[in-house]
Amino acid sequence: MKRKSLRFILYLTILCLFGSCASYESVFYIDPVCNMKVEKNDSYDYKYKGEIYHFHNYDCKQVFEMNPEKFILNKCDSVKKSSASSDYYIDPVCNMKVEKDNSFDYKYKGETYHFDNYDCKKVFEMNPEKFIKNKCDSTKH
Repeated sequence: MKRKSLRFILYLTILCLFGSCASYESVFYIDPVCNMKVEKNDSYDYKYKGEIYHFHNYDCKQVFEMNPEKFILNKCDSVKKSSASSDYYIDPVCNMKVEKDNSFDYKYKGETYHFDNYDCKKVFEMNPEKFIKNKCDSTKH
């Protein structure tokens, strides 16, 4: 009888461990001020023009609050500057610098976009307009 109880307890423990791991999904954002990766549950949030921005600390949030357009426009300018003349590109999904030789590329509407990793590329492929239109419409000519 003891052996069955121990086996059952072991089974429940394993089930609980794997069950909790499978149901937990980390969502990460890039802090627009310092470009650090931020987990959604640990971020300082600020809503601006209908979009929520996530920051890795309170100081970055305060800097953003003082002049949000500076950081939003810089992101778009960086995406636009991703050309053959620079030594690196800016990933439009995670806003990370990507070296020319180490990028994951994707063509969309005649433009080539460069990504830091395969996951960012896949996220972009699912909804390219989200990363182009929402962040950069105000800077297009």
